[in-house]
Amino acid sequence: MEVLSEIGRWFVIGTAGLYLFSLVAGAFAIFVDWLRREPEPHDDSIRFAAEQYRIYHGADALSVIGEHTMAASFAPDGRHKRFLRRVTTELMREEGIIEGQLSHSAASKK
Repeated sequence: MEVLSEIGRWFVIGTAGLYLFSLVAGAFAIFVDWLRREPEPHDDSIRFAAEQYRIYHGADALSVIGEHTMAASFAPDGRHKRFLRRVTTELMREEGIIEGQLSHSAASKK
């Protein structure tokens, strides 16, 4: 009977160890991902991208960037789609469809 209790004790200790290891490994993976994350693009990058879309695609720039935004929906994270949304906003601002500042500038000044 003592053998079974000793086996059970080691089983519980091993299971708890694996559980603790998985928690620590998951926290480490999240931390590494956080360290590797690049900052959001600055307003100058947004304006430059909008200008490049306008130069290359002309009057069709908004429809082309809309297609690119739809394609960016399949990216593993939403950073590319957010970037394209900001470029779309800048293109619309330049065409006079909307007014105001870039959303990143307004948020960073608060």
